[in-house]
Amino acid sequence: MNGAWGVRRNYHAHAEEMGGVAPTTPLFFFMPPTAVVEADRHGNVAMALGNSEHQIEHEVELVVQLGKNLEPVLMAVGCDTT
Repeated sequence: MNGAWGVRRNYHAHAEEMGGVAPTTPLFFFMPPTAVVEADRHGNVAMALGNSEHQIEHEVELVVQLGKNLEPVLMAVGCDTT
């Protein structure tokens, strides 16, 4: 993948839980190709989660790769650890 686009705070309840407010219009952001981690042939992914002294929030995301005509080419599960 050449990177990925995401939508920020699109779940109102989760935005409030995190101490924020969901926007009235979508906020998009881009993740570079270095943010994409692929699984090995067994489906395993090695991922560093940072310093264990801090709370780690995790989310599971639906990732859809679109083709030139915006047709779905690939679907995967994404994990956001913030």
